[in-house]
Amino acid sequence: MAKPCAACPFLIEHAASYGPDRLREFAAGAFPCHETAKLKRGGFVWSKNSRLCAGALIFNIKRGEYTQVMQVLERLGLYDPAALTDADRIV
Repeated sequence: MAKPCAACPFLIEHAASYGPDRLREFAAGAFPCHETAKLKRGGFVWSKNSRLCAGALIFNIKRGEYTQVMQVLERLGLYDPAALTDADRIV
């Protein structure tokens, strides 16, 4: 995903509901976008069509923390940080 979805927990208007520690926990790994993941047992899980959450990617970039997943995908040409939009809407 290049743009955060409307339900993204990293959007300024939603972030307070989760708190900084929970957001860091989400962003620490490969967090799927709500629009592309399946909801099971109260959580979002990956499906074959899932994409990384743009909000989580932007959140990490703003903090200067690049996860291993981000680094590998960028090296493989599967992720372009320059393509991400709406960074001003992310905490």
